[in-house]
Amino acid sequence: MTSLIRIYDIDGTITMPGFDLWHLITRSLAEDTQVFDNSVNEWKARMSQGRYPYAESREMMKTGLQLMRSNLGHAQVQEEARKITSDILHRVFPGAIEHIKTSIHSGFQVIFATTNYLAGGKGFISALSREGWLDNTEAASIIVSGSNINWETRDVIHFNMGKGKATGICSVLGCSHDELKEMIESSYGDDPSGNDREILRIAPKAYVIRNEKNRHAELLPNMQFADWNFINAQATALKN
Repeated sequence: MTSLIRIYDIDGTITMPGFDLWHLITRSLAEDTQVFDNSVNEWKARMSQGRYPYAESREMMKTGLQLMRSNLGHAQVQEEARKITSDILHRVFPGAIEHIKTSIHSGFQVIFATTNYLAGGKGFISALSREGWLDNTEAASIIVSGSNINWETRDVIHFNMGKGKATGICSVLGCSHDELKEMIESSYGDDPSGNDREILRIAPKAYVIRNEKNRHAELLPNMQFADWNFINAQATALKN
């Protein structure tokens, strides 16, 4: 593995805002979509009251798992994620894929760090490969870190949010938190105060994909708002 890595969040970073893959996957596989929708609305209401996001979001993931159809496993969830991603490819930023491909061919180890199920992250890559957005070698080179689920018991073994994203990457790479910090070249996310805070905070260069929700966020000195046109233009300028 190369000593330098680039970390990418998926939802709202590679995909456009409003297309949360965890939500789409879980709703699609729910036994009763209305019950799931009600649970999501209740979760959002609690979040709007200032509840602790990590605990509330982890609880929502646990609730969603219990509402999903029985006899589902990693393979079925991954396939559902692939199908859904194929349906919303028009909501994937082409510039993000361009940058990911450039990173791979420039020798960086690309890591997708998502709060979604690990199966969801793998299904996302599978769709990009099957639809020709990534070739087989590129797709196979990407490491995925996601929430780890025991699909038999529907327990959340590891919740990949906030500091959990760094913990998840360390687990996949077999490194310590301090070693991870030394390996990161740059990170890309859209939620600097929530889901992506840790992977952005510990990177020497961190790019926050601007959207309506984060436009008032206060960024740390190592972070900057950007879009994929700017990021790719910057990468091109550095090459020349």
